[in-house]
Amino acid sequence: MVNLQRAALAFAGGAALTVGSVTGAASAHADDVWQSIYYSPSTGSFGFVNNFPTMADADRAARSFCIQIPHGAAPDCTLVGHSTGCVALATGDNGWSAGYGSTSSDAQNDALANNHGGHIVRAICPAGPNEPNG
Repeated sequence: MVNLQRAALAFAGGAALTVGSVTGAASAHADDVWQSIYYSPSTGSFGFVNNFPTMADADRAARSFCIQIPHGAAPDCTLVGHSTGCVALATGDNGWSAGYGSTSSDAQNDALANNHGGHIVRAICPAGPNEPNG
């Protein structure tokens, strides 16, 4: 089962951020599935996926969501991180950083520490098809 989600989020200052995600078929073991986040520093768009059977499949899907923004392509979509655990993206005045952990909170705290502050854009963890994935 694959769940698709797209959203556009507005930030203070009027900049739009495009988000894309896919949830792949859930596996019996969370260690068997991959999560991935891509981010475009120039546009602020990002794509994320969870529960993919291979790292390559997760990366390909997350990147495709990152580059599909409403007003043109985001050629600088960059891999933030991929993991069989949780991955988070933090941005701020110091740029952006990835974080990893066994829980969403652990990944978020790691991303903020790696970025020396900022805010969490997205955290993604393994989840079943009807469970929260952040």
